[in-house]
Amino acid sequence: QKMIFAARALPTPLRAASVSISRRSVPRTRFARSRERIGASRWLSEGSGGEASSPPAPKAPPAIKKYVGPFSGVTLRLKRVSVFTALTGCVGMPALLFLHTGTVPAAGQAAVSGTALCAAVGSTVLLNYCVSPYVHSILQVGEGDGATYEAVTANLMGMRVTTSFDLAAVQPPTGTRPFCNFVAAGVPMYVHPELVNDKAFVRKLIGRELTKGEREGKSSEEGVV
Repeated sequence: QKMIFAARALPTPLRAASVSISRRSVPRTRFARSRERIGASRWLSEGSGGEASSPPAPKAPPAIKKYVGPFSGVTLRLKRVSVFTALTGCVGMPALLFLHTGTVPAAGQAAVSGTALCAAVGSTVLLNYCVSPYVHSILQVGEGDGATYEAVTANLMGMRVTTSFDLAAVQPPTGTRPFCNFVAAGVPMYVHPELVNDKAFVRKLIGRELTKGEREGKSSEEGVV
């Protein structure tokens, strides 16, 4: 109160300066600090509530496994072993040719090494040509007429490759390529028709009627789901 009376007695400019100094010198009370915290918490809750009120993301269509190849593990092992032997032959034969100091002439060593390299690489390429159409699994994504399918195969290095296609766009195989009974998205593929329970699906897939053995094929835990 003494400070207020003293400020009133001062001239107007000095009075305003003294009042501002007195207000700055007074510390904030615990009640004021609590009001500031409550206001900040309300602001944060309103912001988070706005984000939560946004519509939920649409659910992904269900995926149904239609087919599993019974020899997928065998084909993968064959590919990987074949690639390993081809790489070993490509590196090992030149190294032996360089380190060998026998009586065999250089022309003979080159002929032997070239033959071994051709055999190693040629067998790997031929195996990949025959086995690459083998389908490891087929998934159905969606239902009804809008359903799409995903077929999993393996490339030369044994890595899985997924190909998406529509059942209406599947074509019959052309030529005499082994292990191929349909073409999807331009990729030759092969499945075991007798190991698919959905006979209508497999008829559309391979584009022909099933034989008696394919219709009466027994189910197996590896090939049919």
